Amino acid sequence: MIYLIRCIYTIILLTISIYIDANLFGQSISSLGTGEIVELESVQSSVTGTLVVSSMERDSNSKTKVLIHRSTDNGFSWDFVDSIVPLMGGSEVPDPVITSDDSGNFYIANMRVNNGIPPSLTTVDIEVYKSSDDGQNWVLAGIPHINNSIADYPQIIAKGDGELFLVYSYLTGFPLIDDAILTFKKSTDGGSTWTAGIEIDADSLRSIGADFSWFANDTLLISAGNRDSSLIHCYASSDLGDTWNEIQTFTIPNGETSHLAKPISNPLYSYYGVISHKPHSENTPIAYHSEINGISKSQIIDFGAYAQGYITDDGIIHLVYNKRENGVFTIRYLYSNDAGVTFSSPISIYTGTFVDSEFGEYQSLIYGNDGLFYLTFCDWSDNSAAKTLTFPPLITTSVKKASVNNLQVFPNPTSGVFRVKLPNHQQKVKIRIIDFKGNIVEESIVAQNDQT
Repeated sequence: MIYLIRCIYTIILLTISIYIDANLFGQSISSLGTGEIVELESVQSSVTGTLVVSSMERDSNSKTKVLIHRSTDNGFSWDFVDSIVPLMGGSEVPDPVITSDDSGNFYIANMRVNNGIPPSLTTVDIEVYKSSDDGQNWVLAGIPHINNSIADYPQIIAKGDGELFLVYSYLTGFPLIDDAILTFKKSTDGGSTWTAGIEIDADSLRSIGADFSWFANDTLLISAGNRDSSLIHCYASSDLGDTWNEIQTFTIPNGETSHLAKPISNPLYSYYGVISHKPHSENTPIAYHSEINGISKSQIIDFGAYAQGYITDDGIIHLVYNKRENGVFTIRYLYSNDAGVTFSSPISIYTGTFVDSEFGEYQSLIYGNDGLFYLTFCDWSDNSAAKTLTFPPLITTSVKKASVNNLQVFPNPTSGVFRVKLPNHQQKVKIRIIDFKGNIVEESIVAQNDQT
């Protein structure tokens, strides 16, 4: 069976289908035109498809502000639309995160540092900004935490029309931390008013790096690390945050403490995972934690930074992370098609000469309405500028999986014709070639026992 391809492709043989390593033939990448970005997050409107990114830019004086960018053409170009800047006496506006509700409204939650003299009088608030016109204009909607010690690492998630859910660590004592209480609040009016804080686990007063995801039946998941132990705590709420139950604890395999913990789930599936790593680090163990059929497992995936994950509707787990090694910066991608029991070898989807890094806590991986991944990241090969890398899932399961150990592709790579040779098979097999935009270049059915 012969396929004519016009560009130089290297073929990745994953299942009985054939897929192409996007990194080797120029996947779509665009710049947001920023300076040095420490961390960022993106979201896509389910109503209009507009992409919006909130990023934390650090200037030469170590002052930070929030930049807001918007794209209406699937990330090919970006417009700067607004910023959230420090006020008089404030040193930073860090940790911006973004979400969108089912009605198409966008929301940003960020920290606001209010410097105190002496430093023990410093406070950190949480602000929420809203855009009701598809990300074009932004207003301050509310301040869910104000003038009360330190609110750290806010994360926000939304549903419905203006239903917002917020989690953060409430720190007492500064600069020395006495307690770090995992705190949950919610709003039903687009961020204008907020419930009183709920201590999710009063016995765990040393929380760090909590994050959200949606599970089956409108269940909210929160996972969090611990400042003093190697435990990862997982909590669930089936009543939209009114009550919480601890459903699982994992242990970081190498015994590290203070991991950020990001839950990865999909409402279509009964399993979930948590990816964890140290914050503000360039080379830290990245751990993946999961519970499948009552069996708990934690494994070190690799060493790197900024790990993110996603479970697509076909049940496959996709992970990405930054890697610096021998003067080279790469973004690596790997997947699991067995609910996180095993993972593929990492695939480099972006590579450049390392220049500079800003050590933050998170980047952003979202699955677009068009079936492509959008990874908005800090490019360490370009002074940590913000960019968006668009690529297709590099694996898709067939209805029935088959062994492909004896598949042959030759010549590989090629700038013209290549051949695919299949082993003996006892059923019809579909061969599919997909380009970096997710388009099917070629698709054919191979009859039973057809050899070439």
